[in-house]
Amino acid sequence: METANYRLTLRERLKNREEWVRDYLIYKKHNDITNRVTTKTQGKVPLTLILLKIYFLPTIILKFFSDFRSWYYYNKCTTEIQIIKDELNRDEIR
Repeated sequence: METANYRLTLRERLKNREEWVRDYLIYKKHNDITNRVTTKTQGKVPLTLILLKIYFLPTIILKFFSDFRSWYYYNKCTTEIQIIKDELNRDEIR
């Protein structure tokens, strides 16, 4: 037995998750631009590139795991969106 309040909270949750996915994709695009600028800037002097990569190795590793975590949450959120849509559609059919 589902109430209108349950459907309303599902719709709000769906809206929230869709906004999160949209914001994540915008962040990802801006982050890609920043990474390209960094690569292009550091690539002018090959020795500088190597030294900076060694110097920032802990930060690079941390960033890799942070990006991996963000990608995991993105996939989780898209799956959640699909499940919520299926749940709302299932309730509309009844």
